[in-house]
Amino acid sequence: MSKRMKKCKTCGQEIARNAKYCPNCGADFKKPFFLRWWFVLLVLIAAAAVAAWLVLDLDWNTVRSYLPRVSLHAQQEGEPIPTGMTLPLEEDPTLPEATEPPTEAVTEPEETEAPTESGETEPEETETEETTEPETEPTEETEAPTEPLEPQVTQLGVDNAVLLARELLAEDVYTYGELIELLERELYSHEDAVYAADNCGADWDRQALLTGRKYISYSAWSRRGLIGRLVSDGYLESQAEYAADHCGVSWKDQALLAAERYLDAMAFSYQGLIGQLEFEGYTAEEAAYAADNCGADWKEQAARAAADYLSATPYSRQKLVTLMLADGFTQEEVDYGLGRCGY
Repeated sequence: MSKRMKKCKTCGQEIARNAKYCPNCGADFKKPFFLRWWFVLLVLIAAAAVAAWLVLDLDWNTVRSYLPRVSLHAQQEGEPIPTGMTLPLEEDPTLPEATEPPTEAVTEPEETEAPTESGETEPEETETEETTEPETEPTEETEAPTEPLEPQVTQLGVDNAVLLARELLAEDVYTYGELIELLERELYSHEDAVYAADNCGADWDRQALLTGRKYISYSAWSRRGLIGRLVSDGYLESQAEYAADHCGVSWKDQALLAAERYLDAMAFSYQGLIGQLEFEGYTAEEAAYAADNCGADWKEQAARAAADYLSATPYSRQKLVTLMLADGFTQEEVDYGLGRCGY
């Protein structure tokens, strides 16, 4: 067995010589407090002190000053002190002052002489203490909690709104108005949502361009119609114009695409199709280009229009002629269409 090891008296296992308890069985090797050196020393000092007090008639304060040092040393080592051995003593720096009770008698006459010499100064001290204390306390208690809280809370909400706006724009294309609506759905105030949309670092010219391209990808748009749609989405007119000018489309081709979709849906005359395209915002040149290049047979369009009218209401021939002429068909086209329908 090593010199650094010893056997546990309870389980017989080898353990460290300086171990305070056995890691195997948990036996405690601490000595009981009555076998500690400080306890023996405390008992001896207490016995000597009591003997000196009884035999030599010493002052109890003198004896009392030596006892706490032993108990204080034991407390610093973390040893428990029996309740009967502790004394309600003060800290070490104040112990020598406890042996000076007669100093109170010396100070008392000084206090009686003070009013005669400094009778005017004493009320001044009390007045300053009374005036300064109420002035400092309410200012520190009332002003400190109220002022800094509001800006911190609002700034935190604004910062979070800006972060969310950036995340949304990184995931998808949103208009200015759509972004504000999404932030308000997340329970941000309207002011915080507008602030976030204005300060999220988005290039709204580019966002308008991306939005315009998205609209053009699933439908035909005129330049004027696209600008109007982007403005209604919340973009500035300058941003909408930037998108229309940089979206990279031919407005004549857009007019032609719109004309083909109109002809797939219903019958149009040449003039009626041009009028419809101009109503959608295309220029006269773009509308004429679409009508000239859509490949429509206008006589067949007249026959189709007459059939549509008759399927809804049994019109007379003269009524049909009036309606079809108003739609922009020529007389030749109307006669061809009515003849195809049996008139």
